[in-house]
Amino acid sequence: PPWPAPAAVLAEAGIRLGRTYPRPIVDHAAARARALDALKQIAARPLDEEPV
Repeated sequence: PPWPAPAAVLAEAGIRLGRTYPRPIVDHAAARARALDALKQIAARPLDEEPV
C-alpha cells in the first residue's frame, strides 16, 4: 500500500491519496484491537450464559 510512503515519493509517482488512490477504509490496528477485546469478552462468559 502507498499510504506509508513519503509525500515526495507519492508525488513523483503521481499518487494523490484520496484523489487518485483511495485512503484506507479502516484503521487495521484499531479494528484488530476491538476484535480481540470482543473475543476476550466472549471467552470470559460462562458457557451457560445466553448470547446478547
